[in-house]
Amino acid sequence: MEHDRFVLRAVTDEVMYEIMKLSGQEYVDIYASAAKRQIAEAAKAEKQAERQAQKALEKERPGTK
Repeated sequence: MEHDRFVLRAVTDEVMYEIMKLSGQEYVDIYASAAKRQIAEAAKAEKQAERQAQKALEKERPGTK
């Protein structure tokens, strides 16, 4: 039974659910590396949007930076 990946996953899910209840945090079923990548991509997109907005403002108001 300790080598059955479905049983191990079910036990892991139960443990994670109990930790979630005790900690008040939301359980997200993704790897930390994937979450970090998503956060980095969102930050990059936000910076890019800010740069584009700044360029648009500069076009509207020539001579200001």
